[in-house]
Parts: sequence; structure tokens; C-alpha cells
Amino acid sequence: MVGKMTSKGSKLADFFRKIGEAILSVRKLPSKLKWGTSDLKEKIRVKKKSKAKPTVPKILQGFFEQRHAGWPEYVILKVQICVIILFAISAIFAIFPGWTPEVVFIPLILILVGYTLYLVPTQLKRAFKQDYPAYRAFIGIILIIVFVLVVVLRYISFGIVESPQMALVPVILVIGSILGAFAAFRVKYGRNYTYGVVQRVRDSKAAVRITYDIRSNVKHGLHFLETLVKVKSGDRVKVGVERSMWGLRGSEPTTILERVK
Repeated sequence: MVGKMTSKGSKLADFFRKIGEAILSVRKLPSKLKWGTSDLKEKIRVKKKSKAKPTVPKILQGFFEQRHAGWPEYVILKVQICVIILFAISAIFAIFPGWTPEVVFIPLILILVGYTLYLVPTQLKRAFKQDYPAYRAFIGIILIIVFVLVVVLRYISFGIVESPQMALVPVILVIGSILGAFAAFRVKYGRNYTYGVVQRVRDSKAAVRITYDIRSNVKHGLHFLETLVKVKSGDRVKVGVERSMWGLRGSEPTTILERVK
């Protein structure tokens, strides 16, 4: 009888012990969730941080550092190479229809156009946030010119033109569209200043690192400029530029105009 009571007592004790352990485990659950949430937040923060500062591939870092260039210039270089190849292939395709089969050249043109369109929202937007509309418009102009170039010169037949003078109409149309598009872009987005970051200061001059700027047509680089205001290393400054008439060789930074907050 006593053995049975003892057995029942031990079972009852085990039952209450299990209930107690369950309660304690429930009480510990919020802290576990808290730690789990913190870990998750930390992982998200680290992931965002890794994406926040894209860099030039290691194999090219030395090349870009020597030229005082960074990731924005790397993006621009990719766009420029893509556009140059696109223009070259489109021109060959349009001017030499007998030597350029559509089955080969049209896919090449579409691939280049697609890659350029991919770079615009994914990398150009990130590299040039404030001036992104200008870069987007410029790429749009390039693609329109390529379209006009291919359609007019490839698919408007020169054979139906009766006089030699009229044969120049398609060429004039293409050249006119190019000049008109770039003139409109300059009027809409052009400016006579750019921005840079002061690297060091000596007397009335400062070394300013300027990134590529399509709106002022300034190339990237380190420029030693006169300053009209007091600046120190690390300041972001507004820089006046001297623009040429056609802008073929780019604009020249001249003077630091003011500090930018």
C-alpha cells in the first residue's frame, strides 16, 4: 500500500515538475525571440552595409585609384564602352546592308540595348543620384539616335532616290537628329558648375577631387583650384567650370565658389 502511494506521489511530483519546466521555458521564450530578432536585424544591417558602398572590382582598383576615379567612373566606363560598341555595330549594320546579315546584327544590337537599359536604373541611378534624370535622358537620346541611324540608313532605300542631291537627305536627317538631340540636352540639363571634395589645402589653392559630371561635361580627376572661400580637407564644394562651345574636349574646372552643406 505504501509502495503504491509512493509511486503515485512520485508520478504526481514528476507531473508538477514537467509543468514547472514548461512554464519556465515559456518565460524564457521572449528573451530567445529577442536574441533571434537582434541576430536577424544584425544580419540585415550587415547585408545593407555591404550593399551600401559598391566598389570597383579588385583587379581594376589600382587602375582607377591612379586616376583618382571610383565606382561612379567605373559605371560610366561600362556605359561608354557599351554605347561605343552599339554605335559601331549599328553604323556598320546601317551602311553596309550587303555584308551585315540581320540574323547576326539585330540580336547583337538588342543585347547591347538591353544591357544599357539594365545599367540605367540599377547602377547609374545609384552612382549619380541627384543628377540621375540627366543621365537617363542622355541614354534615351543615344538609343533614339541608334534607332534613327538603323531605320533611316538601313531601311530607307537609296535606290528610289532620283537625284544625287536627294540621296543626302537620309544622311542629313541622321546628322541633324544627333546635333538637335545633344543641343536640346545641353539646354535642358547643362550647367556651368560642378561639385567636388577637397583633398588638401595650400594657401589660396585647394586640391579638389571631382567625379565625372555629364551636366557640366567635366571629366573626373584631381584639380588644383583657386578658392574664393575658406575650405578644409573633406569639405564638399561647388566649383565653377569653363565650358567650350562644342564640349568635345570637356569643360575645365576653374574656381571653388562655395562650400556645400
